[in-house]
This record gives sequence, C-alpha cells and structure tokens, in this order.
Amino acid sequence: TSDATQRTVMRCTWQDKLAVATVSVLLALVVQQELSPTNVQGVKNDTALDGDESLLDFNCHTRYKDDYAVNNTRAIIVYLDNNYKMVTNFAWLFTSWKMNCLDATFDLVVFRHPNMGTPIPQDKHLIYVPHVPISDQEPENWGNYKFHNNIEFIMSNQTEAVLAPYTHLLRTDLDVFLTQYWHGVRTNRMMIGYGGYMSDVPTAASVVDHLERVRKQLNLRQANLFNVGVTWYGPKKMMVATAMLQTGIADWLRQHGFEEGATSGWPGWSRNVLEMYAGHLALNHNMAAEENKMGTVDLVHRSLDVYTDADIYVDAAALVIHPFPLIDPFPPFSKTSYFRGAYCDSPRLPRFNHRRNMNAGEYCLTVVQLSEQLSWVTPPCGTVDPRTT
Repeated sequence: TSDATQRTVMRCTWQDKLAVATVSVLLALVVQQELSPTNVQGVKNDTALDGDESLLDFNCHTRYKDDYAVNNTRAIIVYLDNNYKMVTNFAWLFTSWKMNCLDATFDLVVFRHPNMGTPIPQDKHLIYVPHVPISDQEPENWGNYKFHNNIEFIMSNQTEAVLAPYTHLLRTDLDVFLTQYWHGVRTNRMMIGYGGYMSDVPTAASVVDHLERVRKQLNLRQANLFNVGVTWYGPKKMMVATAMLQTGIADWLRQHGFEEGATSGWPGWSRNVLEMYAGHLALNHNMAAEENKMGTVDLVHRSLDVYTDADIYVDAAALVIHPFPLIDPFPPFSKTSYFRGAYCDSPRLPRFNHRRNMNAGEYCLTVVQLSEQLSWVTPPCGTVDPRTT
C-alpha cells in the first residue's frame, strides 16, 4: 500500500497531493516495515576528500569509534541547486557536519541539480540524488520562485528507495550551521524550528487571517503552531508525509492564494514566502492529529533555526543555527553581508575547538572561514564575483 501511495503522489494534482499525504500520515502510524531500496539512483560515495580530509580532521574516528562502526539510521536531507550561492551555502553545512563528527550519526543526503557545473565534494556518508528542480520542470509556474526547489525535491521518484535505510530525518536549508549537540539528540518527537513570517506585529494579524482563510478552504486541521521554521526533525514517515503535503499546499497557494487584492507584500501576506505558509498549514494539519494521540509535537524556537545573535551561545540548546538574510552588517555574522564581501578583511579566528565558548555569530564565521579553505569553494573576496549578485 505504501509503495502504491508514494508512486501515485508523483502524478497527481494538488488536491490529490493533499489527500494522499494525509493518508500517508495515517499509514505511518501502523506500517512498521521499512521499504526495500530498489532501482536507487542515489550514489553513496566511498571516495575520501583527499586534500580536504586533513583540514576537516577533528579526531572524529577516535572520539566516535563505536558510532562509525554501524550504519547510520538518521539522515540530513537538502536540495542543492546549480548556482554559486547555493554551493557556497552547502559548503557551510558540509563543513559543520564534518567538523562536528556528525557523519558518525547522520548521512547527508543531497538531492541535487543533475548539471552542477562546479565541483562538489565526495564522502563516504554523503549521498547524491540527481533531481531536476521544479523550477526547470515547470518554468511557467515556478521559474521565478526557486525557493520551491528546497521543498519540492521530496516528490522525487527516488525518495522512497534512497531514504529506506533511515528511521529519522532532519530537513533543512543549505545555509545552516549544525552543532555538535546533535550527538545527544534521541527523540521520536517532531521537532520544528522557528520562522519569522508572523514576527512583524503590525502585519501579523493579516497573515493569521489569510492562513485561517486558506485552512478553512482546504479543510485542514489546526494545532496552534505559529511561526514554524524550515528546519524539521522527526520520524521519517511523518516527515515525508508532511513535506509532501506542504508541496501540494504550496502549489494551491501559487494558483489561488494570492489573487488580486489579497496580497499586501512582505512582511504582510506575501507570495515570496508561500513555502513557509505551506509548511505552517501542513504541519498544523498533521501535527493536530498526532498531538491529540501521542503528544509528539515539540515546537523548538531556541534549538532549531537559531539566530546569529551575539548573545546566543552555542550549547545544547542550539542545534541548527540559521542566519537570516539581513541587509545591514549584523555582527558577528550576516550571510547577506558575507556575499557582499564584508568579511574579506576579518581576522582569521582560531581553529575550531569543541570546548571553546562562542556565540552563534562567531561560530558561523569560524565555520565559514574553515569552509573557504576547501578545494572546491570560491570565497567572494578579492574581485566582486558577478555570481554573488
């Protein structure tokens, strides 16, 4: 039943996606067996990083010897598009994954554009899955909104087989920084990060009203979760089903959610963040049923999608740091300022030490400076690279 359900999703309309994804959630509660990986196009790379290996050597195989001895049952899943910024962001994620020895407990599964056009790393626990982004598949619908690529990849016909070995998933964006404290996370609860689509007080009420309008139109449930982020962690079946539902809702919003007179522009009701609205609606719908049954929802504002504030320190309450695209310099780290070359003259920070106390921004800059030394990374310093604009 599960195989047939997943294959049907690939061919259906947004109405069908809503129904099928909801059914998948119910199936996840009773179906215990893992799917068999068949016809898998994902490639698990056994080639080491050669020159980059020593750069990212933090004595991991000694510190986590027992973990490396068994296959990982958790995976980080992301989408990598073929442009300079995305590859640079991926270098941050990759570096923080390696230097914190998280490859001992998480595989990194990267659904990527089939034509990268630039070198990308190889690693034993790094799995690439070629996937044509929806912005290329449907340029008339999504060509001007490539953010949707970051969630639509879950609809790949390879998803079932590639993710079959895993029991838990961490889905996030490329421009995040993982911390070592994931080694201590063992939970069957859904953990949901923080988003800012309702954070502007004057317009928040308008956004809430629009989300309630859409929720009623689509007959979705409400779990009173607000400002949910892009980073989710939890049991695989629930994660995949909710992400598929999010994709279907996003398609509906594209067609019907921003009709004339219904759009006020950011930070109000805005087409530019429709994937966040879709995530809000999907999570509330599925988590309402789960929360009523088992209390399996954990909205973590502090641990996932943590800001790069100077007064937030890297500790067990900061699992995923997510710099937001602030325009003005935002010490000690802003990703917008980074791509404008604002940190080119910054002093090199000391080599990362797991015992050193750092705030979130300092930690991000430390990771970035380390990633810039990788053989496949081109920092935006020196001359202005037109790919950064």
